[in-house]
Amino acid sequence: MMRTANLIVLVAVSVLAPRTADSQTSEELAAEVRASEIAFAQTMADRDLEAFTSHVADEAVFYGSRDILRGAEAVAEGWSRFFEGDTPPFSWEPEQVDVLDSGTLALSSGAVFDPEGRRIGTFEVQVESFAAHAGKPDIQVARAERIPLTDKDVTMSNVVSLNLQLSIRDGRLGDFRTLMHEMVESTRAEPGTLSYEWFLSEDDTACHVYERYTDSDAVMAHLGTFGSRFAARFLECVEPTALCVYGEPADEAREALDGFGAVYLGSFGGFSR
Repeated sequence: MMRTANLIVLVAVSVLAPRTADSQTSEELAAEVRASEIAFAQTMADRDLEAFTSHVADEAVFYGSRDILRGAEAVAEGWSRFFEGDTPPFSWEPEQVDVLDSGTLALSSGAVFDPEGRRIGTFEVQVESFAAHAGKPDIQVARAERIPLTDKDVTMSNVVSLNLQLSIRDGRLGDFRTLMHEMVESTRAEPGTLSYEWFLSEDDTACHVYERYTDSDAVMAHLGTFGSRFAARFLECVEPTALCVYGEPADEAREALDGFGAVYLGSFGGFSR
């Protein structure tokens, strides 16, 4: 499944058991895959982690935005936080399912919704043939992989944006420019960073940095890298003058941002495309 609350993986779909594929048409198999995925999605709505895990093949691999979960036990542990509380953080629904004539590979895609039912993204997965295991459905989840999305793939309630304002120290513009390029390339590799843009005043004395993150975990990941690799050189080049934080960062992120003199502004209205 895609990234939403806390940036997760794209949801996987089903695996066709060879004994089933031998006796059914592709259309019949596709119908079974769709029904199995609907049942899989229902486990999230029912807040039933045990039922969720029963749909995951023992050797399943889930590719996330930050890590790879291998095996049903690891998947269950990694996804357990999404089953906490009474309200599901997201839901998903298959829209198109295709099965090869051989019955050994299924492709599925569909919509992902936030808790209010707004479509926030699209999932698309491919699954390979995998033998059924005792006590598990004939159709199981074997492989889940996140792919580029054109839809919005984060829930707005978790997004945190920063507007950092800086005064450039005399004679340090050249060093600052070099450092900026290094920091941009480093941040480009952070999967939880949605935007990272630097703006320079006409007189080259001030810089604003606009940063947008999927969630507070992504903020903390970025601050960790900044502190270990760039902070000392950064402060030699500039003096921070203001930090505006948009959204509702978690306590840990808020505590870290407080050290920069952050001012917090909650959502008041509007939209983001």
